[in-house]
Amino acid sequence: MVDINDPVSFIGETQLYFKLQAQCKANTGLTLRNWLFGFYIAGDELNGTGSAEYRQKILKEFAQRVKHISAMPERNLSWFKSFYFAYPQILQSLTAKFNGAEKTAVESVYDPSYPINV
Repeated sequence: MVDINDPVSFIGETQLYFKLQAQCKANTGLTLRNWLFGFYIAGDELNGTGSAEYRQKILKEFAQRVKHISAMPERNLSWFKSFYFAYPQILQSLTAKFNGAEKTAVESVYDPSYPINV
């Protein structure tokens, strides 16, 4: 009779390893996505004119316009903006974790010439 404990153990350990790797990539990707959303929302607000009430109105309008892309309530968009202000240099540390194609994809979305004066 064949002892299957070793292969079963190996399969379990391998499954766990790659599950954790996938979760790490997903978390990194979502963190970067949220930071980029905050980056663009903050830029629109910082480069616009008007009162805080006007900027809140713009955030509501923005939430309505992106609803068809991804169901993100205004509250989430506000959190993304706060996240960007809390960690303005996060892009450097996140892109250091990426390689080749992933880094190129990030760089194609992030436009450092976008006019933000923080």
